[in-house]
Amino acid sequence: MAGHSIAARWRGARASSLALALALALPSSLAHAANEPALTLADGGEVRALIVGVNAYKSLPPLKGAVADAQDIADTVRRLGGRDVSLLTDAGADRVSILRAAEELRLRVGKGDLVVLSIAGHGSLEPERVKGSEPDGLEAVFLLAGFAPSGPQTRERILDKEFIHLIRSFEDKGARVLFVADSCSGGGLARSVDGRSGGVTYRAAPTY
Repeated sequence: MAGHSIAARWRGARASSLALALALALPSSLAHAANEPALTLADGGEVRALIVGVNAYKSLPPLKGAVADAQDIADTVRRLGGRDVSLLTDAGADRVSILRAAEELRLRVGKGDLVVLSIAGHGSLEPERVKGSEPDGLEAVFLLAGFAPSGPQTRERILDKEFIHLIRSFEDKGARVLFVADSCSGGGLARSVDGRSGGVTYRAAPTY
């Protein structure tokens, strides 16, 4: 990602991990008041967030932890002092709503702000739109609740390049961005797990 953006992939987001990530994202301090951490940005900016989580899909296997992860992140940002937090989940996380919330957030963002941009849900790969633009010829996409592999609902997805454009639009206004993508982008990102684990499901979707 451009500038000071940080890309992270994680599962089971927890408050301590996000607090550390936020502290490392830019010059800041974590102050404790009433046993709760508070993030103070060194240059006086605000902590803002747009957080998306999808468990329930129209045409794909449901997930179990994406919405909980998104809620964990939203709660943590608020506990750290973020007052501008937008949380979109399941059917409320459609393409139009996400892009509208992103544009509204862009208008509010100012110099010195920290923007947490997070999406948890199914991801996939599809052939690149511009030949030669991707090293492997495949483009990562984030699939939304209403996505279907054919028909008009194929538009219910967001391209990785759209996120890059969004991140740069925040950075152009002087903000820094922490991007958290809790989403598989193809079989190559599947991770091995302890064979003793029972009932394990992978956060993956077919490649279209």
